[in-house]
Amino acid sequence: MPYSLTLEEVSAAGLDSIEHLDYAFKAGSPLEKIALGEITGRDAWTQWNATFDPARAMAAYRNLARHGTAITPTINGSRVVTYLDHDDHHDDEYLKYIGPGLQATYTWRVERAAKDDAPAIARRHERFEKSASVLPMLQQAGVTILAGTDAGFLNSYNYPGIGLHQELGWLVHYGLTPAQALQATTINGARFLGHEDEYGTLAAGKVADVVLLDANPLHDIAATRRIHAVVQRGTVHDRADLDAMLADVARRVAAQRAAGDR
Repeated sequence: MPYSLTLEEVSAAGLDSIEHLDYAFKAGSPLEKIALGEITGRDAWTQWNATFDPARAMAAYRNLARHGTAITPTINGSRVVTYLDHDDHHDDEYLKYIGPGLQATYTWRVERAAKDDAPAIARRHERFEKSASVLPMLQQAGVTILAGTDAGFLNSYNYPGIGLHQELGWLVHYGLTPAQALQATTINGARFLGHEDEYGTLAAGKVADVVLLDANPLHDIAATRRIHAVVQRGTVHDRADLDAMLADVARRVAAQRAAGDR
């Protein structure tokens, strides 16, 4: 979404979804249409933040809901980059599943973040936290929230797979209930993609893709990581099968690294 356009403009024009919360945050400012080409990005953010009006933001979010435009917050990826000064992720357990080619693309974000001085780091933190704070307002306004990770190429330490579980945790941390977070990654996604008749809920006749957990995620969203078994199109993969799959990926990545070292 171009920064020079407003939420209302793109939503009324028929945009199906908006990724990242920055765009939602700036809709709360009367200076929303300031283009980054006119002033520096930092100054634009400063002005949006200084003039943010919750009532204006809620009106913009209700318009999103009325037009049927969804928002994917992508909190996990943004938070990783924002707080690289707290955790550079070089010891992440999940790195053993990520090939050296993909890992190499992570470096530039770490190097860029390392160049920030203390005031720049503080601004980075504030920008992220202020943007994340509008999440419950979007939910209250009736906007469809989609759970997406933005994982992959160039997005440092935002891992496929576990990244979705981390995203669910941050959705709850920043204001959704566990039930709302789970809906964002199940029924909301199926409806958004037009496959509600096949996916999103447990019902006779739907595709048998099911995750069985050892604890109730409605009590603690972290329970989504306690996977007992996965049913994929009717085939059951128990914990031993899942662990074997992960071990196989780790072996393949280790082999790639060894080949690269020779």
